[in-house]
Amino acid sequence: MGDEDFPVQARALNHWFGRGEARKQALYDINLRIARGSLTVLVGPSGSGKTTLLTLLGCLREVQQGSVVLLGHELHGATPALATALRRRLGFIFQAHNLHESLTAAQNVMMGVQVLGRVDKAQAQAAAAHVLGLLGLSERLDYLPANLSGGQKQRVAIARALVGTPSWCWPTNPPPRWTATAAPMWWSCSSDWGRRAAPPRSWSPTTTASWTAPTAS
Repeated sequence: MGDEDFPVQARALNHWFGRGEARKQALYDINLRIARGSLTVLVGPSGSGKTTLLTLLGCLREVQQGSVVLLGHELHGATPALATALRRRLGFIFQAHNLHESLTAAQNVMMGVQVLGRVDKAQAQAAAAHVLGLLGLSERLDYLPANLSGGQKQRVAIARALVGTPSWCWPTNPPPRWTATAAPMWWSCSSDWGRRAAPPRSWSPTTTASWTAPTAS
């Protein structure tokens, strides 16, 4: 397979935190290639650099040394405009959910398509409602995060990451630590995407609307 078959690549990747005597190396000479259509899991103890690596691969940190190629673009020395454009093609599921407390569940999920550019509000609302419904939250669309359980917040975060049909999706918290409801939903959606040779590069409301309720495999 050629490089085009590996949308995520890292070569001789090193990363440090801190300055002076407090400077500490977090990643050492990382080399990896992730094949298109694959489901890849990073495992290791707390503090081993898993989240640091994911944030570098996902344009959430600047590459200090080495090479990261994401969807055909080199990230070492990438301009802010390129990094922003690439982030809009990714879906992120954060360890702490990172939901906006002033927005409802539906509004939080709508942001997953609104960041893509000019999107019709009614279409974004319909897409958010559909995906939240698939995740069992049809009756929680208008709830603020403060009124949702931890598991429900997890599912809102999953919906926000998936609703824009991203080219790649990054969960920064291991799925086995999610609730019994959230984990099967995530694995099923990921398995479905893994069978796609090339995920869509632009969002379409018809793509989201075609999704059906996932089940645990």
